[in-house]
Amino acid sequence: MKNFYKNSTSLLFFLILCSITISCTENKQAEEVLKLGIDEYNKGDVTKAIMYFDSTLKLNSKHSGAFKYRGICRIELGQDSIAIEDLNLAIKYNLKNPEALMFRGSAKANLNLHVDAIADYDEALKYEAKYYDAILYKCISMGQMGKIEEAFSLNNEVEKSLPNAMDKFLAKRLDRAKLVKSLLPNRKEPITFDELLKEGKLEFHDGNYQKAVDYLTKALEINKNSIEALTYIGDAHNELHQLELALIVYTIGISIDPKNSDLYVRRAITQKDHGSPKKSFNDYNTAIKLGSQNPFAYSGRAEAFAHQGKNKEAIIDFTKAIELNPSSPRIYSNRAITYGAIKKYDLAIKDFDKAIELKPNNIEDYCNRGWCYSLIGKFKEALSDYDIALSLDPNHERTNNNKRDLLENESKRKKI
Repeated sequence: MKNFYKNSTSLLFFLILCSITISCTENKQAEEVLKLGIDEYNKGDVTKAIMYFDSTLKLNSKHSGAFKYRGICRIELGQDSIAIEDLNLAIKYNLKNPEALMFRGSAKANLNLHVDAIADYDEALKYEAKYYDAILYKCISMGQMGKIEEAFSLNNEVEKSLPNAMDKFLAKRLDRAKLVKSLLPNRKEPITFDELLKEGKLEFHDGNYQKAVDYLTKALEINKNSIEALTYIGDAHNELHQLELALIVYTIGISIDPKNSDLYVRRAITQKDHGSPKKSFNDYNTAIKLGSQNPFAYSGRAEAFAHQGKNKEAIIDFTKAIELNPSSPRIYSNRAITYGAIKKYDLAIKDFDKAIELKPNNIEDYCNRGWCYSLIGKFKEALSDYDIALSLDPNHERTNNNKRDLLENESKRKKI
């Protein structure tokens, strides 16, 4: 009997040891397969990557990394709902998982669940406060919700640490989308509203504006009241210089959602380009009355005021636009010109200083600031600005004329 118990204990120990060895071997294999999947993901072949992540999960059914990467791949395939299920499991098996939280947020945003998306971005930022991708995704969702002022403010905070962060972020997303799209095998044409909308947006951001119109028009056949599809179609027509078509599309959008201030701003910009300044001005007014926090509403109306000679009203609107978007060199330049028009040259120079700080290679700003310096008798500063402008473009006619006049006037002054 003693030998029986002794042998049983030895057998049990042997079985446990074997189980641990097998488990360790499977975990090692799972990590190796996961790495192969990540390699394919980095190459852009998400369908092949998913096969490896599936295999990883067969070896380890609770592998957080495999669920996370498979979820990310499914987002890139437009399978946002399924992606959320994978990312839920990634977070379940690894609670402190900021990347999974961020991508789950982006999947929710793709489904227009922006409140839930922002909650995920905020949760990710609890674990990694300077997770800039999460902050920028949050900016986009806030913008989609109409919280333009908050979105600009948050983006400007990022810009302090990472100049042009949003532009680089969007460019990176576009490059990634192009890569994935080019490697999809036997790619089927989109047929559902979500697929058509997503494909249309992708073509738009890829610069294929006519293709974007084609896909988005098909999306509208399924959901004729989609403001997002109409907005992209109008923007695409604008890019194609089909201004009348753009105006028609924006007007349809406004008829569906008459309180959509963003559509009024878009139509106002198009009306101006179309040569209808009064209609443009009226649309800017309407957008602002509706509570628009879009800086283009105020800067656009300010430009209209300036053209009417209403410089004080223009300065008030330019100032509001700067509050909403303090990183726009154009708005500072335009306010500076307006200050110049009412002979407040010191204030104009300060605005040109800021515009040049934000965009150092703008010839017009140097030429205009030089002109302001010349009007207050600062010869050296004016000459320096003209020289900088001419170093950027030696043939810039206005700067050459201004410099010639400056030198002639200074020569006459010295002879007196």
